Amino acid sequence: VRSLHRVTTKDLGLDTERALVVRMDFAGSGRKGRDRVALYERLLERVRAVPGVQSASLAVGAPLHGARGHGVRVVPGGDWVGEGRGSPLGNYVSDRFFETTGMRIVQGRSIVASDRGGPPVVVVNETLARLGWPGRSPVGECAYLSSADDVCARVVGVVRDAHTFRIREDATRPWVYAALDPADVDDRVLLVRRHPDASGLEGTLRRALREVDSALPYVDVQRLGDALDPQLRPWRLGAAVFTAFGLLAALLAALGLYTAVAYAV
Repeated sequence: VRSLHRVTTKDLGLDTERALVVRMDFAGSGRKGRDRVALYERLLERVRAVPGVQSASLAVGAPLHGARGHGVRVVPGGDWVGEGRGSPLGNYVSDRFFETTGMRIVQGRSIVASDRGGPPVVVVNETLARLGWPGRSPVGECAYLSSADDVCARVVGVVRDAHTFRIREDATRPWVYAALDPADVDDRVLLVRRHPDASGLEGTLRRALREVDSALPYVDVQRLGDALDPQLRPWRLGAAVFTAFGLLAALLAALGLYTAVAYAV
């Protein structure tokens, strides 16, 4: 029970209550490549205009919904950062990503709209900053990503370590966030942060998205924290089972004590 309490009150470095994840299924819709990318951009602009939405962003992946490995070097052809303790995880994000997910920039700045399509820039987390540039700030330095070792991606900011992969893992897993290229045809996920006093926003978002394209076959809106439910299930099950056994043991002990006292009387 104490373990369940600790894990449910843990500071993840994310806003799991006010951040929403919006996913769309384009299977069978006939939309591919650049057509999907253009639609995502229109959906983003529409969502940002919805009353109750504080900020919105696009990303290739959502926190707590999986991640992909992403090698990082600090010099061309040098050693991989974090080698021996797991390669950094990575994500491609648009402007307002950190504001939307509740992640806090501790040095430099976040990714802004003008970074998309411009010279490559990245934001690294505190762990990657310590591993790659020990004893100094990485802001302004070059990071060489595995996909293009000879191209300098300028580090523009450092974000606080957060549990963005699995809650059971240490938050000190190296992460790198690159600016989402509008020409990249990967599927996206739409992230939305609601105002504290906004309620019932899920249905409003679905209607707003269908206003942009009435042919959207499937729109799923979830709290960012809903992804934690499968991870918390073992703790909840364990707490329930051990609580039940504890109550049964207390009942048996009370019955035994009652009968012993009754016999003595």
